Amino acid sequence: MSIYQAGKGDKTLVFLSGAGTPSPILDFKPLYSLLIDDFRIVVIEKFGYGYSDIVNNPRTLSLILEENRSAMKKIGIVSPFILLPHSMSGLEAMY
Repeated sequence: MSIYQAGKGDKTLVFLSGAGTPSPILDFKPLYSLLIDDFRIVVIEKFGYGYSDIVNNPRTLSLILEENRSAMKKIGIVSPFILLPHSMSGLEAMY
């Protein structure tokens, strides 16, 4: 799973992409590049998108949440953080 990090602000913004966003790291760049001086930026690319590997396991909401949480934990992203969901990832943010 590919995760992009940049910035050194006190608050962390976590960008979550919706279905069909080919490369979240590149697609969200126009927005996060404006925020990078004031926030720590994290962009998660789900499996099958952008620089992340393609996997064959079912893409259930619970599995995606588990993968996101595990990946964030491995790179040291801990609460509190601000979720910035796009489209269908709004469901992930609610859970």
